[in-house]
Amino acid sequence: MQQNEKPLPQLKRTSMQIYFKQDEMDFQFRWIMGCQTHQGAEMGECFHVASKIEDGNPISWGQEWFNFAKKVEGRAEEALKKGHNVSAREAFLRARSYYRAALFIMSPKNPLFPESIFKQRSCFQKAAILFDPPVESIQVPFNGKKLQGYFWPVDNSGKKRKTLLMIGGGETFVEDCWFYIAPAAIKRGYNVIMADLPGQGTTPLDGLYVRPDMEVPMKAVLDYVVSRPEIDADRLAAYGISWGGYIVLRSAIYDKRIKACIANSPLWDLERAFASKPIVPPDVVSSVVTQQLAWRREGGIHPRLAKTLEEKRKLYSPFKYDPSKVKCPVLCLASSGEEDEMKAEAQEAYEVLTNPKKKLVILTEEDGAESHCHGDNLSLMSQVVFDWLDELFEK
Repeated sequence: MQQNEKPLPQLKRTSMQIYFKQDEMDFQFRWIMGCQTHQGAEMGECFHVASKIEDGNPISWGQEWFNFAKKVEGRAEEALKKGHNVSAREAFLRARSYYRAALFIMSPKNPLFPESIFKQRSCFQKAAILFDPPVESIQVPFNGKKLQGYFWPVDNSGKKRKTLLMIGGGETFVEDCWFYIAPAAIKRGYNVIMADLPGQGTTPLDGLYVRPDMEVPMKAVLDYVVSRPEIDADRLAAYGISWGGYIVLRSAIYDKRIKACIANSPLWDLERAFASKPIVPPDVVSSVVTQQLAWRREGGIHPRLAKTLEEKRKLYSPFKYDPSKVKCPVLCLASSGEEDEMKAEAQEAYEVLTNPKKKLVILTEEDGAESHCHGDNLSLMSQVVFDWLDELFEK
């Protein structure tokens, strides 16, 4: 690599730049801004924090988001003391997003890492109980441990409802799933349930790590889901974003309780999708992001840390399945601005799926939704998802 050559991104997730020159920072900034859709951010607050961050400096990123989150959390606590519950709820939601923003580009070795994890969860849970009906904190038993999750019913009637099971990606905390889609689901009469699987959220602290056979922990989550009286088991859809797309589609092969799948993106062969990318020296931001991804894998070994393509392929090779074995209806989603290989896997998964109610949607820059998982246009993403589900479940 020449002295002034820009390092290749570890993973292309958007083709547009909106603020930061550093690719990872710009993508994550776009994702945080997208939380406005469900009261998880405000544009003025986001741009204020961004103006204080040194572009390409992960320490600056984490510190500035953390500092502002603390300020918004203080406003939430003051509102709560005075009985202004709506104001408190909304401020807690934003404080949670800003503590979470700090974590996007933060090494597990950073002293702020454990506090940011605790704060993003505690702020969300303080907001959760102020909804009507409240968002219920749940814990799903798995291998002697507990998987953190949430259940939000449409109302308090106890009536069986169609339900969306939301699964996050390789870098997510379960609270991210709420801001991604939960209010949109409730508006349309869907219960929402979500949980962290091994390798997600805080599960690495309990010795639970990413694994190829994610259908195993998904079975535990589905056991819990169908045990609830509010769930209409005949109208249960599983939605996974990014790595979660791999999880829900693979799980649908083994567990017929999943009546419909939405995969955004429908990854089915991680070796093919990622192992062919050249090994290049990461910049300081990509290095920090990789440290956190490695923290989510047993032994702290991540394919991005591989020294050779052969080693990289070996680490990715167990993570694959045959999408033609998925028999339930599937909505395959992808974005025009992400990796070409991810779009190709979406197209090829769609082609081999056999259920006639399958659908493929690729949103673009012209839609205002060209980034990975459509965090830049959650309203349009939700319209696509729920219009498809409504037509599927109402017939």
